[in-house]
Amino acid sequence: PIGAVDVLDLLDGDGVDLALSMLVDGGERFKCARVMQDDYVAVLDRAHPAAAAPQLTLDHLADIPHVGISSTGDDTSFIDEVLEQSGRVRRVAARVPFLSLVLMLVGSDLVAIMPRRVATDLSVICPVVAKDLPFPSPHLSLSMIWHRRVDNHPAHRWLRGVVRASASG
Repeated sequence: PIGAVDVLDLLDGDGVDLALSMLVDGGERFKCARVMQDDYVAVLDRAHPAAAAPQLTLDHLADIPHVGISSTGDDTSFIDEVLEQSGRVRRVAARVPFLSLVLMLVGSDLVAIMPRRVATDLSVICPVVAKDLPFPSPHLSLSMIWHRRVDNHPAHRWLRGVVRASASG
């Protein structure tokens, strides 16, 4: 997961060939290339009453208990800031690793905030829906980062191409 290990040390020591990170500048030793941009959405069980609403409101985000995702490193404090500006407070009922999220959301009255691409993929295989937030979402960028010493290696260039193609698909 992003932020779980020191990616730069692993790249330096040949423990990792390529990493996906929020970094945008690799400095002298590493190269970075943005592979995608995304925004955040709310994810709810399909049967949740708010899932049928034409759009989520600030009241929905304040009233529905949230489940935070502890393993991705996503900073969703922007939700707290927006709610605070309108005199509301977010209630976080639980924080779980991403792999436990579906178990928490399906059949529950909870909501999770996550990147749109992940939510869209999740809604294809699970009974959840992704809803736009009732305010402009901050954007997040995901970059691939690698050590400059492998920049021209044919196999590494192939790998970076596969990652680019996958991220754009």
